[in-house]
Amino acid sequence: MKIFIKLVFILVFSISFTGVFANYSPDFARIDKVVNEAKEVDLLCAVNLNLQKYDENHNILVQKNPFVAWLLTYSIVGFHRLYLGTDFGTFAAYFITLGGFLILDVIDYAVLMAAMIDHRPIDKYVNNPKLLMWN
Repeated sequence: MKIFIKLVFILVFSISFTGVFANYSPDFARIDKVVNEAKEVDLLCAVNLNLQKYDENHNILVQKNPFVAWLLTYSIVGFHRLYLGTDFGTFAAYFITLGGFLILDVIDYAVLMAAMIDHRPIDKYVNNPKLLMWN
């Protein structure tokens, strides 16, 4: 990765520019210093949207992503409950009553957003048969 960054710098700065940049040459010592001091970071760890639980062998215990569930509260009323693994009857109740006249959907939205912000797992909402998932 570091070599790739150096090659990009060399490619970009080796192209002749007119005007001010015609005589520009990169400071390779400074570029090397920045690249050598940089830490390689896994994108999923940096974004930290992957809030899943793992066992001692690093196998995923809960397959549901809270960000996806939270986004699904914007879609069809109750569709986030199907994603979380509830039974079809709960989804039907959400759908027929428009999410309890949107009250249940708004509360589910807030509960899932709070779980994401606090980096809490959502395993207690997964496969939850209750109509009120937060209860």
